[in-house]
Amino acid sequence: MSKAYFYKAKALKKINNLSDAILYFEQVIRANDDNHLASSALYEIAKIKIQQKDFYEAYYNLKRANHFKLKQKKLVNYKMFTEGVIFLMKRKTKTGLKLISQLIERIKPQPQEKESPPEYIYNLVFLYRAYGYFVTEEYENSLKDYIKANQIKKLNASATYNMSLCQGLKSLNSKEYENAISFFTKAS
Repeated sequence: MSKAYFYKAKALKKINNLSDAILYFEQVIRANDDNHLASSALYEIAKIKIQQKDFYEAYYNLKRANHFKLKQKKLVNYKMFTEGVIFLMKRKTKTGLKLISQLIERIKPQPQEKESPPEYIYNLVFLYRAYGYFVTEEYENSLKDYIKANQIKKLNASATYNMSLCQGLKSLNSKEYENAISFFTKAS
């Protein structure tokens, strides 16, 4: 029964019926007759909540893994990510940056791997760390992370805007006023 619910939820997610997908993933978790399937269902719910930028709900769902005694490395990674983002949102920037940086070390590709980790959050960790560095006025680090995130997946409009602001502020701090004006113009 759990497998049928799980695959029905996956299909619903593919056609962007996210609320029904979550309901079916919940059925898999509640049945809890297959630990791996239940962990995967919780992981899928967290991915949906992160995609919707509902980090508090994603974090709450990931904390449920302990209650159901679900263990999976990617659940821990997603929990670290949501916790780091929540710290950034609460203006506890240094703590958020520390968690996200630790996560990057955990999920970065190893030299023997030929491609990037397939995790959905891989480019997001760089985007949110870039934001944290931006807030702490570490523009060089912020810019590096925006560039890395863009290499993984093309930046959306708001991230491109933030990257241009970052480049402008970096230029301004370096007294490269013409470059700064150019980046600020690009951002506006």
